[in-house]
Amino acid sequence: MLIPLKLIWTSTGTFGDRDYDQSYGETFAASRSDFDTVTRVPVRVPFPLGGDYTYDQGSGSTMDPPQDYSRPTTEEFFVYVNGPNRLGYFHDGNGGVTTVSTTLVLTSQVVGCTCYGDSSGDILVQTSGMDGPFTYLWEDGATTLNRSLVKAGTYRLAVTDVPSGAIARATILVGSNPELVVVIEKAGGDVTLQVSGGTGVYTYLWDDGSTSRTRTDLPSGPHSCVITDILGCTKEVQPGGQPRPVFLVAQPHHPGPGRRQRLPPGSHHQAPPLVFVRGLD
Repeated sequence: MLIPLKLIWTSTGTFGDRDYDQSYGETFAASRSDFDTVTRVPVRVPFPLGGDYTYDQGSGSTMDPPQDYSRPTTEEFFVYVNGPNRLGYFHDGNGGVTTVSTTLVLTSQVVGCTCYGDSSGDILVQTSGMDGPFTYLWEDGATTLNRSLVKAGTYRLAVTDVPSGAIARATILVGSNPELVVVIEKAGGDVTLQVSGGTGVYTYLWDDGSTSRTRTDLPSGPHSCVITDILGCTKEVQPGGQPRPVFLVAQPHHPGPGRRQRLPPGSHHQAPPLVFVRGLD
């Protein structure tokens, strides 16, 4: 498609005689400049190939002389959009073009998650370069500009400037404080908790009220301890206590007072059965 930029007519001669001929007038040819919307460059056609015009001034003619044309330099006559970039085209007044470029820019601020695995992250996004209005589409389907209470991870956003169709995209990473990691060291009834990760100093709270990292002669049975870091992030472990001892006790068979046990021919004496007895707490 060609968009006219400038058209200049120049007289190339006259015809007829005003005093003797019924048809008389003047001929014109033009130079012209158009804008090609496919290649986005001006196309200049020099005089006299830009056009021709016959101005009949004879009796009864209603023709007007040809009119020069120049597109206003303040008119944005064409817009090209590529991703977040918008390029507006203006006539320079001489058959050429000037351009004005604008870019839709996204900037973000991220508040990471306080505790590993929770949903306390925030994403704040600002737009600049264009006035909008805008539409917003996150990869997970959300349609708001900002996000709150999100998990740690990667988030992708597309913002569209509605008037121009320019689209800016952003990939935003929400981080998290390290995970609390607890290694349980056991030796009999002695238990020591080795803690890493999280943030700052750790506190300990056992199910029996103890606040020590190390337990000596921890009674048998299930036990639990909640470790908390300085930000309030927690991790619960169940180290257990010293196992109860197991004894093997032979249970003899007594045939009864004054009786002897007779074995069937070919049989052998069998050892008494063993009974497992677990020690009591």
